[in-house]
Amino acid sequence: MTMKRRQFILGVTGAVSGASLLRPLYAQTPPAPSVYRVPPVITALVYSPDGSALAVSGYREVILHKANMTGIIARLVGKSDRIESIAYSPDGKTMGVVGGSPARFGEVQFWDTTTNTLLKAAEVAPDSLFGASFSPDGKSLGCGGADSAVRVISVPDGKVKLKFDNHSDWTFATTWATDNKQILSTGRDRAIKLVIAENGSFVDDINTHTSSFRAMAHHPKAEQVLVGGDDGIVRLYQVFRSTPRTMNQEDHNLLRSYDSLSFQINTLVFSKDGTLFAAGGEGSAVYVFRTDNGGEAKPDKPTIGGKPLLTLTGHKGTIHTLAFHPDGKTLATGGFDGLVRLYEIPSGRLIGSYVPVPITKPASA
Repeated sequence: MTMKRRQFILGVTGAVSGASLLRPLYAQTPPAPSVYRVPPVITALVYSPDGSALAVSGYREVILHKANMTGIIARLVGKSDRIESIAYSPDGKTMGVVGGSPARFGEVQFWDTTTNTLLKAAEVAPDSLFGASFSPDGKSLGCGGADSAVRVISVPDGKVKLKFDNHSDWTFATTWATDNKQILSTGRDRAIKLVIAENGSFVDDINTHTSSFRAMAHHPKAEQVLVGGDDGIVRLYQVFRSTPRTMNQEDHNLLRSYDSLSFQINTLVFSKDGTLFAAGGEGSAVYVFRTDNGGEAKPDKPTIGGKPLLTLTGHKGTIHTLAFHPDGKTLATGGFDGLVRLYEIPSGRLIGSYVPVPITKPASA
């Protein structure tokens, strides 16, 4: 796909030119914000830990909005054509952004959230990066990539501390064990891999390879992870094995699986207390589940099935990203149609929606 074609699809014109693509990364003057004719596809959004801001992806930028929908706080402009994932450090002082330009480079950016200034931008891969996650101590950022590797990046200097190559296909998601020492990753090769972050030593595939996974979320109160992907089934796994692996490949770590959503799952998110989670993807609705749906679950005795608590409708096209407000009372959604929508939880009522970028109308002929 040509750059001009990609810009057309994203609804971007004006400030981005062919010549600008040849400049060194972050030349002496910061890049100008993009000019939008139509809303861009939203590929990532996340609330700040204090709940005051909602960070939303745009073309080559992250747009910071006031969480109450009263306006834009800042536009954080970088080099990556496509922002794939945004994460806040646990203390909220640093924002990590990963993405890149497909088949050209994968980039990580670190931003100071107090001043909204760039701390570091580094090209660390030959292709796009996905699934950013901060370690519990905030000193490292994990991410997957289209080159099938998982990287652990030092914060905020952007240096690669670890490159893990044991996946056989694109890696879309990462998260960390609460002990700060181990990182989990998953992707199209169907494996959820547990690795020692310091040296890349492989610990375990914690699952039986049932589906290509595109999303993963760590339970905020327990050593458990949700995964979802191509088969439309959300599964909850415990991170650490309590039953020895056998040649029969039983899914020993599986705690729960929920009712199939009958479409590819792209995004999963827990509420802050872990009692709820939301799932979205190729369908035009978002589904909210109770995490403990179906009663008590134990390793080797998983609970199978569990219906959604809420179905949130009104979207037009694929859902790419979801974010719970820290207070658990609002869920933000974003996707193909370029609108941020805010839903009240647990009622499911649509609070409001907005285009997260300024739209410039073409000049009259």
